[in-house]
Amino acid sequence: MHNYSKPVDENNDGGDIEMGNNDLSNEGKTESLFSEEQIRKGSELIEKFMMEFSKTEGIAEMSRENLCNVVEGLKSKYQQEIETNEYLQYVISSF
Repeated sequence: MHNYSKPVDENNDGGDIEMGNNDLSNEGKTESLFSEEQIRKGSELIEKFMMEFSKTEGIAEMSRENLCNVVEGLKSKYQQEIETNEYLQYVISSF
């Protein structure tokens, strides 16, 4: 969840308004947990996965169950790459 803050007038004089603490709770943390190569390869696989999913014949008319079957099939297809990439495992577990 984002931690957005409201503008704060520190000295209550109606003058310049400073932004309060606008630090995002996850900012920069994920990137430091994984190597650039893990992130690059993981991102490429996510893109490939999504591209293949989007090209599924009749996807717009599929039931939820059929969509889940397509996703599970793609997960099985790319299981080895997923298992060897900690970044991908993190992304998948965050859903």
